Amino acid sequence: MAVIKVRRTTTSTPPSGLTFGELTYVQGITSFYVTNSDGNPVRIGAEVDTNTSLGTSDNKLPTQGAVKSYVDAAVSAAGTNQFNQIGIAGQDGLTADSASDILTFAAGSGITLTTNSGTDTVTIGNTGVLSVSGTTNEIEVTGSGTLTVGLPDDVTITNNLTVGGNLTINGTTTTVNSDVTTVDDPMMLLGTSGGVPIAVTDGGKDRGIAFTYFDGSVGRTGFFGFDSSASKFTYVPVATISGDIVTSGNAGDAQFKDVYLYNGTNTGQFTLGSLSGNRTYTLPDVTGTIITTGDTGTVTSTMIANDTIVNADINASAGIVDTKLATISTADKVSLSALNIDGGTDIGAAIADGDLLIVDDGGAGTNRKTNVSRVPTYVFGKISGDITIDSSGVAAIGSGVIVDADISGAAAISDGKLATISTANKVSLSAIDLDGATETTTIAGTDILFVDDGANGTNRKVTVNNLFSATSTGVIDGGSY
Repeated sequence: MAVIKVRRTTTSTPPSGLTFGELTYVQGITSFYVTNSDGNPVRIGAEVDTNTSLGTSDNKLPTQGAVKSYVDAAVSAAGTNQFNQIGIAGQDGLTADSASDILTFAAGSGITLTTNSGTDTVTIGNTGVLSVSGTTNEIEVTGSGTLTVGLPDDVTITNNLTVGGNLTINGTTTTVNSDVTTVDDPMMLLGTSGGVPIAVTDGGKDRGIAFTYFDGSVGRTGFFGFDSSASKFTYVPVATISGDIVTSGNAGDAQFKDVYLYNGTNTGQFTLGSLSGNRTYTLPDVTGTIITTGDTGTVTSTMIANDTIVNADINASAGIVDTKLATISTADKVSLSALNIDGGTDIGAAIADGDLLIVDDGGAGTNRKTNVSRVPTYVFGKISGDITIDSSGVAAIGSGVIVDADISGAAAISDGKLATISTANKVSLSAIDLDGATETTTIAGTDILFVDDGANGTNRKVTVNNLFSATSTGVIDGGSY
């Protein structure tokens, strides 16, 4: 049986510091006190004394039967004698010093006096504590002579309960039927039956909170907390729980804004389970490793370790844009057929010496760049024989190498590019175009004519005057000959 203990003292006076309405038992005078709103205790009862001889104690309350027996015995023993004096223990005696004196009984706190002139009786009533009784499931009162107040085995408190000290509940089930529960403790400690820290095995019991809810069609039991068998924090929306262990149920979804993985010194691991459909994960731009198995999706991150992605990992239709590719510097990594020359942008201008070309240096796969200016140097350097061309493009024809067949019949070489023809018989008479020459209107003696000297092919010039004999006196420009 549970027992409620009230404030108590072994002295004969109530203790100090009592609060309003607080019940106190004073053992020294076997009495209860209740504290008023002003903090002063008020005596609400005393030990009931059934002894008919009555005593001198100020802390005992005689019963009506004890008082009547005592008075009857006293009256019977006195016969017709009158008390000359009424003595009260601890008080001044009362002496009837005149015939007009009247003995008056004065009621005190919690005591009433009722007189009956017909029966010449005085009834002393207790209006303070008439009786002490218990309330079902709250307080039990037992005993006669000695009042015992205690709590029953089952206690019901219909109003508020405030516990000033620690509250310890020893049982198997604690039920709280409350709409709102507030706890000042910022950290609740679960599973302390084996000590703190736990020193004995608990059979693998999980730690957390189990809850019930309605999913729209049926009632469910869920759990979130520490899974002892997996040593991981988990959430199971549809859980089977037996003996404080989640025996079955799949992990559920969780929604967070940001998740930070940290193991005390650096970012922790992030392990993804089986995935279906497209997923996008944004990872921090730091050194690390992503490990995927059986995943055909796309990973975009700078955290991929070197040499971990192979050709099979890249989707055939990935279409990776060139801005995301580093400079390709490894030999033979770009096939000639992979170059899309037709799709390139036309230079839109003449090729200049500073323009660049790609050349396989030595034909061994070592690709190099070269200026266009090196092309004529190489090409012209391969020209040999009668004609040579220097790196600037100037051609030179070797001396004595051009023959008649080398010159086109329609070449029409300008006479300005011809040297004076001084070799005999190199110009045929028919080659002279007299018809196309500018005509002169007069012939002077000093004019020059062509003549084959001796008709042997030795061409000479002759003046007009020489056409006549030396004896001639005629002069063409003089008008006679």
